[in-house]
Amino acid sequence: MKAIEELEMSLGLEFWRKSGNEVDSVFTGLPEEYIANKSASFFSCTDMPTTLHEPSLSNMQKLKSLKIVAFQADEVKLTDVTVYYGFLKMRSLKHLTLDVFPISKTQSSH
Repeated sequence: MKAIEELEMSLGLEFWRKSGNEVDSVFTGLPEEYIANKSASFFSCTDMPTTLHEPSLSNMQKLKSLKIVAFQADEVKLTDVTVYYGFLKMRSLKHLTLDVFPISKTQSSH
């Protein structure tokens, strides 16, 4: 899976109901207990755990395009922890799309 260059994730309401720590853990590989009640500004390089959960999105080093679609959710619980320790570690990532509750409407021209 490390060689994938494009990925679209469609995650339903049951996923987004998880706590922010659980969501960060999925995207970064950091243990939930470690993330609890912290933001990225509280982490330091020496404070990082040596063992990460596997698999995690941050392991996908060749990923260039990521689209996260949240179906039936009113918010996407991505925090600064996910940005710093997930997305920014993915050096090849050039396109990130967050799509919350996509609805397509057709309009008629009457």
